[in-house]
Amino acid sequence: MLFTNGSLLKTHQCSFNGLDYLAEILWNRNSRHPSRLCTWRDVFNIPQFRLWLKSHPRPIYPKSWLWTKEEAASRIQRHVRGWLVRKRTDVQEMRQFWKVIRAEKADVYAPELNRASNGAEL
Repeated sequence: MLFTNGSLLKTHQCSFNGLDYLAEILWNRNSRHPSRLCTWRDVFNIPQFRLWLKSHPRPIYPKSWLWTKEEAASRIQRHVRGWLVRKRTDVQEMRQFWKVIRAEKADVYAPELNRASNGAEL
């Protein structure tokens, strides 16, 4: 009888944003500015945050709210499977190998780039 109404099992979507909360806490409790603790500001009243929102407006809804259940499940599965693969020792060894190769390649080409830039100045 409880399962007949489909909306009973839906998750509640709220307007709480964890990053906004952290920004507000870090701004107001900054040890370098003890006066801010007395004058608590909402995250939308912080000057730098207002500038950021002017140049980077937020979408009306987060993308995760617009996904279907199947799409959300596939995204979660993709991230979990990727993490499980990256956790394997043979994959970690291969990633470490390519990291060393990239670093060696950067060291080999760095002197050539310096010589080319010095030669251009003459």
